[in-house]
Amino acid sequence: MSMSMMDQADMSKTFGFTDKNFSIKMHMGNTYEVLAAQIALTKSSSAAVKAFAEQMILDHSNLDAQLINTLKTLEPNYVLLDEINGEQQSLLDRLEAATTDFDAEYKSQMIESHQQTLDLLEKFVNSPYGNTVLKGLAQGATPVVTMHLQMAQELVL
Repeated sequence: MSMSMMDQADMSKTFGFTDKNFSIKMHMGNTYEVLAAQIALTKSSSAAVKAFAEQMILDHSNLDAQLINTLKTLEPNYVLLDEINGEQQSLLDRLEAATTDFDAEYKSQMIESHQQTLDLLEKFVNSPYGNTVLKGLAQGATPVVTMHLQMAQELVL
């Protein structure tokens, strides 16, 4: 079923369930990345891991600010809660508990997390539903998340 030109034009003004679902998941992912990176800055003794963590804080804070600002223009009364899901909290707990294997645990989590975020972005961008402005934001975030995934995969411990 194809959308008419009017439906496509209206899609830039709508803010529906798909948009909310994407926004919540993206916000929680950004929040998790920043929290995990903050732990890495305190627990890792590796300069490479700390540099990666600093980049994660900078980029995911920026991605989250872009998301929040976009949402304010699309749906001014919509508020994203500052929370993460149970799985993300468990991952943070594992990072906090890690000792000699911290860097390996952090690297593993960053690879998995960025792959999941990349999958979320691609699924949203390719969905026939969703606000076109948010889809543009997702398209713009995709190269950054792809770069993060490659950086995590290449991180030498």
